[in-house]
Formats: sequence, structure tokens, C-alpha cells
Amino acid sequence: MKTSKLVLALLGLTLTFMVVVPTAASGDAREENPLEQKLGWIVGGKWVAEARNGPDGKPLRVELVCRWGLNHRVIEFSTSFVSGGKATPTYDGIYVWHPIKKKLAFWYADREGNLTDGEATTDGNRLLQVFRVSKVDGTSKEFRSTIERQGLDAYDWSVSGQKDGAWVVLVALKYSRQQEDGNQSKPMVNAPETGE
Repeated sequence: MKTSKLVLALLGLTLTFMVVVPTAASGDAREENPLEQKLGWIVGGKWVAEARNGPDGKPLRVELVCRWGLNHRVIEFSTSFVSGGKATPTYDGIYVWHPIKKKLAFWYADREGNLTDGEATTDGNRLLQVFRVSKVDGTSKEFRSTIERQGLDAYDWSVSGQKDGAWVVLVALKYSRQQEDGNQSKPMVNAPETGE
């Protein structure tokens, strides 16, 4: 009986070392974080865009907040639509680095329960995204979007969809970074201006 407890204790200790020691030894890998290198610039402050015509035809303010996950390997984001002074949480999602595909990957759900999944690549100061929206009614549709940085605190964003076999821009907005109090803000990560 004592022998089996000793064997179990040694097995547990061995498994702990197998998990903990390689993780501690790979501390250098944290410094090479492609997610931070390619998209870390978007974390910090609140990104704001004004649309003249929202989904209901009225002016709409879009607010995007991006923050690091606790393990610094995920960028979490939340998007709200503000109309008539009322904020409506609309999208919640994440960006991650896909280690096998060597691309950014992202997922988000909207308030109706539709799920979007996609991949993104960088090209200089541009983030190119290809994604599919899977709707709760069982249908899905593909889209493309582009984020083009305009310095540290601004970017242009557009989404394209297919119409008559060609990709056409469906919506385009200009975002600027603000602090929670509405003032201009600096990014909360030291990322190169182009994100590359």
C-alpha cells in the first residue's frame, strides 16, 4: 500500500516536471509573439468611428475596445454601436496567432448569435482579412475586410462582399483612438508604426 502511494507520488511529480520545466525553459518564446508584432498596435484606448447611415439609416457611432488576454497570446475585442446616446454591445471576439498556418486567426459572435471566423495577413501597414459569417438560420456568407493604418492612432476600415461575381466595398469607416474620456490616446504597446 505504501509502495503504491509512493509510486503515484513520484509519477505525479514526474508529470509536473514534464509540464512545468519545458514551459519555464521556453520563456524566450514569449518574446517572439507574432500576434504582438503584427497586431499589438491595436491594443489600448477606444477606437471610434462615425457612420452617417447605420443599419437603421440613422447616424451611428462605432466603438471598439481591444485588450490583451491574461496570457498575452490573445487579443480580446468588443464592439458597441452607439445611437441616440445608447450603446448596444454588438460583437465580442478574439484574435490569435495560428502557429501552423502562420497567420492571424479570429472569431467573434454578434448579439444575435451569428458566428464569424476568419484569417488575416499583414502587408506593410495593411491587415487583410478573409472571413465567413455563419448565421443562426443555417446560412453563411464570405466577406473580406481591410484595415489600413494611418499612423499610431488612426486606421481606415472597409468590408467587401460579392455582388454579381465581383468584390465590392459594402461599408468603409475611419477610426481614431481615444482614451475613455474622449481624448486622443497613445497605444499601450510598443509596436512599430507599420506593425511589421
